Amino acid sequence: MDKDVYVVVSTSIIDCYKRSSTDVRTEHVVGYDNARRHALLQYLEEFEPEDVSYYDVELPETINIDEMWEFFQNNAETLFEGEYINDPRFRVEIERVETTYTTPGDLTAALGAWQEYVEENETEA
Repeated sequence: MDKDVYVVVSTSIIDCYKRSSTDVRTEHVVGYDNARRHALLQYLEEFEPEDVSYYDVELPETINIDEMWEFFQNNAETLFEGEYINDPRFRVEIERVETTYTTPGDLTAALGAWQEYVEENETEA
């Protein structure tokens, strides 16, 4: 099982020639498959099925997780093209996060210098 941590970043831009605004939502997810499912959910919540008819894109023959993921990955630029801004109105990115693990041994070694300092200062006082 993939125990790596991924960040799913959903960026939504209100495409207005007077006042555009950006909303960024970040979620931490364990495992790439979970991150991909979460990213797909963001696309599905943002884009209504009936809106596809406005675009020159081909729908997948089978509606399942893998096919819909490919559909949005291949068509996101077209489906979310901005009218007044030069960025997509919506995008989802998945990034792997470098994780660090601290063991009790690491802490014991780091606390050693503190312990020595305290012991030295107790004898001087």
